[in-house]
Amino acid sequence: DWSSDVCSSDLFHQGLHDSGFRERQNVAVVYRWAGDRFDQLPMLAAELVRQPVNIIFAANGPAAVAAKAASANIPIVFQAGFDPVAVGLVASLNRPGGNVTGVTTQSLELGPKRLEMLRDLVPGTGEVAALVNDSNALNVETNTRALQTAADALNLKLHMLHASAPEDFDRVFATLAKLRPIGLVIAGDQFFTSRIDQLGALTVQHRVPAIFQYREF
Repeated sequence: DWSSDVCSSDLFHQGLHDSGFRERQNVAVVYRWAGDRFDQLPMLAAELVRQPVNIIFAANGPAAVAAKAASANIPIVFQAGFDPVAVGLVASLNRPGGNVTGVTTQSLELGPKRLEMLRDLVPGTGEVAALVNDSNALNVETNTRALQTAADALNLKLHMLHASAPEDFDRVFATLAKLRPIGLVIAGDQFFTSRIDQLGALTVQHRVPAIFQYREF
């Protein structure tokens, strides 16, 4: 399940090609896509296990958690933005153990640093806003706690804003217009990554200084 241009099917297929695999020639790829409905991931993971497939690639953290819950035997390779040890995906970073391995971008750990950079780059003091996806239970609590701790250390009042669907963005930016914070930190989340063009355009349209984890933003 991939949901962004940053982690795209083109790169996935390039990786297969570089490893000697050609789809419909010597490898079959079975795709499942949940969109923004994370609650669908357990069902989709179970479908893949029943196929059965030889290996599962989970292109985000919630997909990896669903895949692990569905099978203790099929190898699972993941990409996640959080600490995979903390959520029980792997035993440790250097020795993951079990049937799950992968990489983490540490986007949750870097969220507070982005807040600090925004404060240093944008004139003004007092208030800052952060955008999180409240439908992603794995990320939202950790993001909120880490950003609040960083805001307290920087003597900033933090406003937490929530969006879990594209139609939520208009409400978010209307709220920002009223709050007038020094800027907006967008938490690392695959939903926001998949809407990177829309979010970037909105920050320009509303003249809101903002920071996100990918250069494309």
